[in-house]
Amino acid sequence: GAGELPTRQGGFGFPYAGRYSWLEAAGGALGPREAVRLLGESVAPERLERLERVAALRSFGVVAVCEGLRDAGNVAAVCRTAEALGFGAVHAVGSVEPETGEGEPRPETRRRRRGRGRGLRLPARQSAGTHKWLHMRHWETSGECLADARAAGYRVLVADAGPRSVPLGDVDWAAGPACFVLGNEHAGVSEEARAAADLAVRIPMRGFAESFNVSVAAALVLQAAAPAAWPEDWPSSRVRGNGGQADGAGGAGGAGGGKLPGLSAEQRDILLAHYLLAHHGGDPLALLDE
Repeated sequence: GAGELPTRQGGFGFPYAGRYSWLEAAGGALGPREAVRLLGESVAPERLERLERVAALRSFGVVAVCEGLRDAGNVAAVCRTAEALGFGAVHAVGSVEPETGEGEPRPETRRRRRGRGRGLRLPARQSAGTHKWLHMRHWETSGECLADARAAGYRVLVADAGPRSVPLGDVDWAAGPACFVLGNEHAGVSEEARAAADLAVRIPMRGFAESFNVSVAAALVLQAAAPAAWPEDWPSSRVRGNGGQADGAGGAGGAGGGKLPGLSAEQRDILLAHYLLAHHGGDPLALLDE
């Protein structure tokens, strides 16, 4: 009843499509189920079972967007949290250099990145190796990123403690797919992101500290969204609304208790094939040819 996310080329939604898919890059001669069968023959049964379980449970219904973070380690920590909780994608906007984590990307780096789909590379220590199980995308501007999110049917939520924000506990995550923008370590989210947002969300604080570390904020937000992705894991809980308060985007309010769109059987097969390729390592095209 929750439907499924659209398959789209590398952006929001189910991102393993088109030129971002090693299966299609191999010429389309090898379907995902056949790839899973062949690649699975050389994987230990218990490892294959875990890969199958993770792929079956993956959610792309909520995507963390790290906007203008200066510390690549913070982005890596967000990736680790998202992957551990079962979310399959993290996007980054702006100042984190995809290759080294250092400052603003140089023009030649931008050209190289466009040529290979603008992947995001992060420090392995902070991400604990989880980056290879995630779809990561780097965007030049927030406008470009959030326009793609809207095109895929995602609501735009931003972390902001302004007077019009709602408490995190009042967000109706089951109202539909959402991207959640986490701002710069010092300045917070940009004015561009605030203007584009359907909903500003604050995490209630009761101490003297004025903000959370960005990776901690991501953990709190994604954990709050998790019951909408996997309601079976929280049988006694509800995806809370704010008692029906209207907002134009449907970002808060409603009865709650629903489920975010999941993946189709074909999408799960494609994802499992990608995870098997990541498990084997090396050149995916050479491995598929073999």
